[in-house]
Amino acid sequence: MDYHKIPSDANPKDSWDTHYSKLKAQHDHELENTPEGEKPIKINPGDWVSISKRYAIDHGKDNLGGNYKIISKTVPAKHLHTDGNSFAEWGYNPEEK
Repeated sequence: MDYHKIPSDANPKDSWDTHYSKLKAQHDHELENTPEGEKPIKINPGDWVSISKRYAIDHGKDNLGGNYKIISKTVPAKHLHTDGNSFAEWGYNPEEK
């Protein structure tokens, strides 16, 4: 994603946007088809997020006593905000529909 190039295993006819839109649709479908009784884990508006998986792991171990789960979601950058005190810490606030 850093260079707007799709992975080598993607359909070569797909654009960058198309490829990642398909991934998002697949992810959303998996969440919708969670078995009965299992509550899907999701990222909610206002949640703290990080763009660094390593940072999230370290934060979970050090600050949450290991009681954490890491989930991922591909979102437009405009849905993230920061107060500028750490490049690794962001807030998730999707636009209103």
